[in-house]
Amino acid sequence: RKGRKGTSMVCFEIDYDYFYNHFWQPNAGRLVLGFSNCHLAWTEIFSVIKGSANSGISGLNKKEYLETVNTNGLSTTDQGAIFRIYRLYQKWKTALGGYDLMDIVNYLIFHIESGRYEGPTLHYVMVDEVQDLTYATIKLLALVTRFNCFFSGDTAQCITKGVSFRFSDMIDTVFRGSDKKPTLKQLTTNFRSHNNILQVAHSVVEVIEDMFPNSIDRLEK
Repeated sequence: RKGRKGTSMVCFEIDYDYFYNHFWQPNAGRLVLGFSNCHLAWTEIFSVIKGSANSGISGLNKKEYLETVNTNGLSTTDQGAIFRIYRLYQKWKTALGGYDLMDIVNYLIFHIESGRYEGPTLHYVMVDEVQDLTYATIKLLALVTRFNCFFSGDTAQCITKGVSFRFSDMIDTVFRGSDKKPTLKQLTTNFRSHNNILQVAHSVVEVIEDMFPNSIDRLEK
């Protein structure tokens, strides 16, 4: 885009590391507002406020955000602080000429749903490690798929910073009212690992299920 006096400005993507180093750290004293967990703030902004299936091109408003399913155990006060941080982040990002991945995803969804999209469609989509995608991204993939989608993943193995994911929430939110609503199947037989390894892994998952019950899908053993 054009900057002041006609100078060229290069747009660039803002990820968690850039958010932390250039937005959070320099402004921590002013931004904290009773909330000091940068990673959790980014997760709520990226995955919930901007990454929900119904976020829209402008993201959720405060009322919509407070009414979402709270999977991170946040108080209403914490959510209010995070939403204020989100608004400051949006202003900072726009002034900087930056964008994040959810800006692109929601832009494409808006154009598809308003009938302005002229890009290609796909017949079938298969996605592995789906737990590392936001619901908005999954919605986008479903919108550009003509026939059917196949998703596989494990919510106990989510490694992407800023993503909070459960299959049950994905089905309820992304595919609500859709004729392509997925059928959920659990894979309970492992053909690759020794049983002792599986027992150790399961003991770790049980701890996660007990301590963070709303952040993970409960699976059969």
